[in-house]
Amino acid sequence: MMAKNPYLAERLQDFGTTIFAEMSALAARTDSINLGQGFPDTDGPNQVAEAAIKAIRDGHNQYPPGLGIESLRVAVSEHQERFYGIEVDPETQVLITAGASEALAASLIALVEPGQEVITFEPYFDVYAAAIAMAGGKRRVVTLKTPDYSFNQTSPSTGLFDADHAPGHAAGMEGMEKAINLAKNEGLDLIEISPNAHPPVCKIIDIGKYKYDLQKKANKAKKKQKIVNLKEIKLRPVTEIHDYNFKIKNAQKFLEKGDKVKFTVKFKGREMQHTHLGNKLIERIINDTSALGKVEVSPKFEGRQIIMIIQPL
Repeated sequence: MMAKNPYLAERLQDFGTTIFAEMSALAARTDSINLGQGFPDTDGPNQVAEAAIKAIRDGHNQYPPGLGIESLRVAVSEHQERFYGIEVDPETQVLITAGASEALAASLIALVEPGQEVITFEPYFDVYAAAIAMAGGKRRVVTLKTPDYSFNQTSPSTGLFDADHAPGHAAGMEGMEKAINLAKNEGLDLIEISPNAHPPVCKIIDIGKYKYDLQKKANKAKKKQKIVNLKEIKLRPVTEIHDYNFKIKNAQKFLEKGDKVKFTVKFKGREMQHTHLGNKLIERIINDTSALGKVEVSPKFEGRQIIMIIQPL
């Protein structure tokens, strides 16, 4: 039994360090190979290290936007589509966090009301337990059984399912076991389509046809989707007129094509004593692009530079 911390909320009293910290300490103490936590035994790629160094030298050492740097959110969106076929909008559906633990904790705190039950399949990442407690939720554990890691589906609660494909059975409330048997008898599948409903909504369908229809809809939506690229234009507060005009023409071309444009005004050395020049330059940019675009991300200082994003009208 852990000693109580008088300053800690009662719902968090049972939580100590993570299992990863315990196993890492044990591995270090016994000089063992640590399989409980990832510790690469080689350095990362040189190009990654060089990119990090360049970012620091370029002044990217301040707090990022609340949702995360836009180029990173776009990269995450492209990764999800390329590897998993999942389309997400980087502007509204991607949030950058400092690791998975923060993402899980933030999600549970945002979605769980105090007193609500949260089901976790055991074994589970130990962060779940603490994050559920922080949200004021009640953790309910369902243990997965070997060899197929299934769980006992018998439950006193019933589910609502659409049995239109099962002759002689109308849509309505049925127990889980009966619904599964109905699907088996028809050679079809029982699919949960609304897990958050009370009770959950299921449907007896052909899963192959269902997936085909979903992919067909996704392909149709993808054709209609307009890809917006983010272009960057860098300037100095003392940029010469011909250089400025050249870059503004490029920005106007980008906006005409439907791309967003990120303007970065970088200050060097004593130029930081004359930030008003950078502000004047930003005002000029807004005016010179007003026929084709409008400010999406307002001008703001990040380290030794002013950042602003213009989006197409």
